[in-house]
Amino acid sequence: MKRILPACVIGLLAVACAVESGEEALGVGEQGAVANVNSAKKRADGNFDVECDDGTKEVRTSKEILSDQVCLGIDAGPVTITGDLLEVPAAAGKEVEIDVITSAAQTGIVPSSGGQCGTNFYTDQKPYALVTLKNSTAKRAIVSLWSAPSAGGSDFKTSMALYKTAPTTLAEVQGCIGVAAAKCESSPCSLDQTYAASYEKYTLWAGHVSGDNRPVDLAPGESVVVRVASLNGTGFFTVHAQTDALLPALGSLDGVLEVDGKTGGVVSAQIAASAAKTGIVPSSGGTCGTDFYTDTESYSLVKLTNPTSKRAIVSVWTGPIAEGSDLKTSMALYKTIPTTLAEVQACIGVAAAKCESSPCSLDQTYAASYEKYTLWAGHVSGDNRPVDLAPGESIFVRIGALNGTGLFTINAQTDLLK
Repeated sequence: MKRILPACVIGLLAVACAVESGEEALGVGEQGAVANVNSAKKRADGNFDVECDDGTKEVRTSKEILSDQVCLGIDAGPVTITGDLLEVPAAAGKEVEIDVITSAAQTGIVPSSGGQCGTNFYTDQKPYALVTLKNSTAKRAIVSLWSAPSAGGSDFKTSMALYKTAPTTLAEVQGCIGVAAAKCESSPCSLDQTYAASYEKYTLWAGHVSGDNRPVDLAPGESVVVRVASLNGTGFFTVHAQTDALLPALGSLDGVLEVDGKTGGVVSAQIAASAAKTGIVPSSGGTCGTDFYTDTESYSLVKLTNPTSKRAIVSVWTGPIAEGSDLKTSMALYKTIPTTLAEVQACIGVAAAKCESSPCSLDQTYAASYEKYTLWAGHVSGDNRPVDLAPGESIFVRIGALNGTGLFTINAQTDLLK
């Protein structure tokens, strides 16, 4: 039998009232929220220690309690908030921030910025803070995350690593799922392009950002723990999260493009390469069956359809997007979705174009200047490899991201309808 709180048991007021009056139990309010909760007690960090009817214990925010995201049972599993909570904004382009504090009372080994999980860790102990970054939206969230100075705060060099859950052992600390590569000069994060030559010139605030091809990619409802360390002292600073895009949940298809019914018409789709979706991809300019990279890369799959009653000659290319990543890509075409290694290699076409811009302008000096341009792969009429679609025909475009993950666009231009 649940204990019912006084008349203030409505929404969040019920939680506040329970705490202020010293009650340990959280009853069922008039709206029937938190029906499976036995008790809830407010913590010093503002979150709540919750005990469910089945005896399980969770740490939840007031927002989660209000939205019934509490005591959902074994299948849903509890979400533990470690350290400060930073929730992903529910609209693209929005940014949130929180103040965090590092102290000599909490130290450990931390990765060097730009290093890798498992290696490139400092051997001495550094002060660090923990933040839980949570995507409470119903969509896949591509997020830029960075540290920055607070007004009146400390001037640090920081490092940042991501974890599925808070690490407690040395092996778990080294077994992170991502290390920040960005060295931010300002907030929002502006990348330090002269880092190697001027390490001491800038205060380097670590970040996982789309502009450095390492955004945070969160499934609907997913959380990660951020371990951010101050490398040259203790004090307070800010951690920021910006929603770069909200996309459908990751699946076999990342997007669908329908060819425009007018000559010269261009259609585009925003997609994001994910570290959770990898495989072998062809080298740009290679051939189907051969010239595939032996290591795996992130890839995306887009369905391209000709909905018109005419034959369509189409240029297809990848390109950059504002707040997106700066990638080198490859592109292969398929009649059906490839699921085996043999099917992946048995494509019907490999992109040869190396696009400098959008619309695709071909890089004619590719061999001599591979690193000069970001190379966005494309099948385009100007490079003698357009896509030729019969009326009603569809093909699948498999795009490999060769130097990171994050947001970009796929574009299709109708060059001719006949």
